Amino acid sequence: MTVFQTGINNSSDILSDIADGYMKEVMVAPIARSQISIGNIISGAVVSTLQGTLTMVISLLMGFRINVLQILLLILVMLVSAMTFSAVGLFLATVSRNSPSFQTISSMIMMPLTFVSGAYIPTTMIPGFLLPVVYLNPLTYVTSIFRYIALGAYKMSSAELVREGMAFNIHGFIITPVMGLLITVLIGTVFFVLSVGKFSQADFSTVKLARTMRGGGAPG
Repeated sequence: MTVFQTGINNSSDILSDIADGYMKEVMVAPIARSQISIGNIISGAVVSTLQGTLTMVISLLMGFRINVLQILLLILVMLVSAMTFSAVGLFLATVSRNSPSFQTISSMIMMPLTFVSGAYIPTTMIPGFLLPVVYLNPLTYVTSIFRYIALGAYKMSSAELVREGMAFNIHGFIITPVMGLLITVLIGTVFFVLSVGKFSQADFSTVKLARTMRGGGAPG
């Protein structure tokens, strides 16, 4: 959840930079807009991964036991998923083009996707009419691969993985945790291309930030 939320929300910073005029100084540099957007995605992924790693370290200190290989695999999955969610976040930021809209859209997306991902409610208990959303949700597959690695479920059969909610049976076709990770990479690639293209063509001259209260209670 830490990686997901940080990755999505990271792009709000670029809207702040544009609205404050800082981005104008960056854009006059001899670099392409695409490089700025790629840098934003990578920085968001790194920050998200570091925060996710810190959360994992805290869990280890609290008694959670996994081996070194599992730790390395989890960090790798964090980085892959963070790239995906950072790309999604930048796409939403370039589409909304203002802070209030971005906050609204991201909240509307994050809340439902979180609850149908299996992170809080097992996907085996989710009503059938919501299953298409579950299968299209990249967070579902990230949650699945995290559990698969953390629990060391490598020797479980496909049927057992389906029963435990770590694999998904779609009309007889089994999506294993590894396949789910590949789907996440595919979704991330699509949004990476879309976000970089959208950012390169966007007009940010009308970007606005949400109104905030500054010293003395006066509106900013």
